[in-house]
Amino acid sequence: MDNFSGALLTWKNINFSELQKTLDAQGIELVENQKESVVGRKALADRTKGTCSH
Repeated sequence: MDNFSGALLTWKNINFSELQKTLDAQGIELVENQKESVVGRKALADRTKGTCSH
């Protein structure tokens, strides 16, 4: 029963509802950063078109 109590306490301490909120926020931030990155890469590609000396 001691192992079970310890596992239950650990499970409770993880605080899944708060962890889920944190991970959701991080996921949203990742998507926003990816969108900004795509826009930035496209802008860079547009600015550097025709400047290569191949």
